[in-house]
Amino acid sequence: GKTVMAIAAAEKIKAKQVLVVCPASVRLGWRQEIAECLGSEGIAGWDIISYNAACKDAVHAALDRTFDVIVLDEAHFLKTSESQRTQAIFGPGGLARRARSIWCLTGSPVLNRSVELWPVLKTLHPAFARMSYAQYTQKYCAAYFDGRGINVRGASRLSELSGHLRSFMLRRTKREVLPQLPPKIVSRVPLI
Repeated sequence: GKTVMAIAAAEKIKAKQVLVVCPASVRLGWRQEIAECLGSEGIAGWDIISYNAACKDAVHAALDRTFDVIVLDEAHFLKTSESQRTQAIFGPGGLARRARSIWCLTGSPVLNRSVELWPVLKTLHPAFARMSYAQYTQKYCAAYFDGRGINVRGASRLSELSGHLRSFMLRRTKREVLPQLPPKIVSRVPLI
C-alpha cells in the first residue's frame, strides 16, 4: 500500500525527478511497482537506491541534482541522528537538502522511544527546525542526568507531540487497510 500511494502521489503532483531510498531488499519491488503503475517508460524519472548506497560519496556525486520528491521508505531506519545513513540523508549536504518534498514511509514510525523521531522531525517539521536536540529531549523525552550522562529513554508531553505528528503525518490503521488487502492464502509446502 505505501509504495503504490507514493507513486500515485508523485504522479498527482507531476513529479519529474523522484529519488527512492529504501532497504536493498525492496529495490526490485519498487521498480516493479513503478513499472506496473506507470508503464516501463514511467520509470525513467525515478532513481532507486539503498540506504547503504546513499552513504557513498560516489552515489551522492551521481545524484547531484534537485529532486521533486525524495521518498524514504522504511524511514524508521533513520532514527539515530549520528548514524552514517541518517547523516547521508538529513545531515549537512545530505540528500534531503536536494528535494522540494520529502516523504517518509514506514509501518512503524517509533519503535521504542520519542527520541527516535528527532532526526525526521528536525528536518521535516517547521516546529522543530529551530529546536536543539537538548531542547527536544528535555521537552519530549523527559531527559535527565543519570550519573553517567543524559538519559533520553523516557517520554513526556506525548499528547503535544502527537498533535505535532498529526499535523503532517498520514496514518492508516490496520482496520482501514485490511479491506483493501487480498485474502490470506494458506498452503502447505512439502519439504523433501
